[in-house]
Amino acid sequence: MDTAQRQPLPVGLDVSYAANGGALAVTVQPSQYGKAAMEIALDWLDRGKRSMPPKRMTLSSYTWTIRQAELQARGLTLPNLYLDFARSTGGLYP
Repeated sequence: MDTAQRQPLPVGLDVSYAANGGALAVTVQPSQYGKAAMEIALDWLDRGKRSMPPKRMTLSSYTWTIRQAELQARGLTLPNLYLDFARSTGGLYP
């Protein structure tokens, strides 16, 4: 096993990570950000503006961006499902 394969694979949290040379990024779909922000604001208003942190939210729609050359350099292969999804959303890079 060479040095590249022993190093942890950094995973980005923004679509620009793979676009700018990273191997893999998993992000919440942009449409989910706005919806979640609106729900947090409405929930805060419904609680009478008490000074409390917002409740934790779990979002269910994600976008994958993948740079194949970076994965190949580490000897990693993802299932075709992930590659096809990234390709269909414009997030598959050579």
